[in-house]
Amino acid sequence: MGRHERPLDPDAGPVEAFAHALRELRVAVGMPRYRELARKAGYSASALSAAASGAALPSLDLVLSYVGACGGDAVEWEAQWRAVSAVVSRSRPASRPVLSVPHDQQSADAAAGPDSPDRVPVLTGEPVFQNLTAGDPRQAGPYRLRVRIAVGSMGRVYLAYTPAGRPLAIKIVRPELAEDAEFRQRFRREVDAARQVHGLFTAQVLDADTAAPHPWLATAYVAGPSVQEAVTECGPLPSRSLWLFAAGVAEALQSVQAAGVVHRDLKPTNVLLAADGPRLIDFGIARASDASRLTRTGIRIGSPQFMAPEHVLGGEASLASDVFTLGALIVFAATGRTPFGDGVDVAVLYRVVHEPPDLAGLPEDLQSIAAACLNKKAHQRPDLASVIKACRVQSGFTSLKISSNWLPDSHTAQIHRHVAALQRV
Repeated sequence: MGRHERPLDPDAGPVEAFAHALRELRVAVGMPRYRELARKAGYSASALSAAASGAALPSLDLVLSYVGACGGDAVEWEAQWRAVSAVVSRSRPASRPVLSVPHDQQSADAAAGPDSPDRVPVLTGEPVFQNLTAGDPRQAGPYRLRVRIAVGSMGRVYLAYTPAGRPLAIKIVRPELAEDAEFRQRFRREVDAARQVHGLFTAQVLDADTAAPHPWLATAYVAGPSVQEAVTECGPLPSRSLWLFAAGVAEALQSVQAAGVVHRDLKPTNVLLAADGPRLIDFGIARASDASRLTRTGIRIGSPQFMAPEHVLGGEASLASDVFTLGALIVFAATGRTPFGDGVDVAVLYRVVHEPPDLAGLPEDLQSIAAACLNKKAHQRPDLASVIKACRVQSGFTSLKISSNWLPDSHTAQIHRHVAALQRV
């Protein structure tokens, strides 16, 4: 696949298999030179080559830029990356770190000194924020972008501040989606609906420009890790935290549904853990992206482990679909795994539709709640008020109260790390 690339054995491990898949994607589009891909990706040719080297797991941003330059599906590849990342994170000390490469790195970096941050590869962990690079915008409407928070299938998320000094999370849509007229129409409608969501367990939509060359959306910034990050790094939540978590997310979904919105993409990366409870983000916006992908590919793509059976079978996601994915989210928060396992998408989706969920490891009192939410028949799932009541009754508390110590010390320390990082920006 290029004279400078060493052969890869996809059976050697998840990182090598992922790199091999990246190379296969490049082959599928005629194996363009890395210099050609670099013009589309915003990364140097050497960075793209390093991403497919198998030396380490590339950063998600680098992967999505590589995939976008090759015309691949960002959502599908993000799901694959997160699955491999989770395996790598669970490995022992000999595990491979994440490969993170600056956007503006040039092939001349080979001449840099051994301590230069611009060398390829740069092996790092996952910081709270990443400095802006040459490929990042500096402005979104009236807001100056300070640092990058995250990257996902729909776009990149940046930190900014209101004129009075309150932090914002600003999501800027990926260029390929911004060029899709149907996506823009759907995005505008979904943003208008999301503005009507007002809940204590949600990150409120505060501003947006859906007509901008690069559409953007601003929400209140939440200082805390995602459930995915928290569970991967510190382990599952204990019982006393799980009741508050499950009830908080259910109340957030009540706020979303009261505005006539279906979340459609409830998963561990879309729930953040803050000092005063969980926060639901990205509510409703997934519909715009899903419609765009459906138009281009003819198939419905989502997060397989967190899709309801009716959605898998081609039906429209409904309020009951969010209840199903709430059940899957509870299982992940309690055990660190998904109720229908991992593996190739087709196998996971089959289990979602046809097989019972794996609830082993859940606290006994919580199993009944998760099982009810994960009922295959949408009309037999409980409503959100019933979920909240069950959390209160079965927890043994007379009432559910979020306090500053609602999480164990290890998870609280993660929140403190995010707060400290925000103060340094």
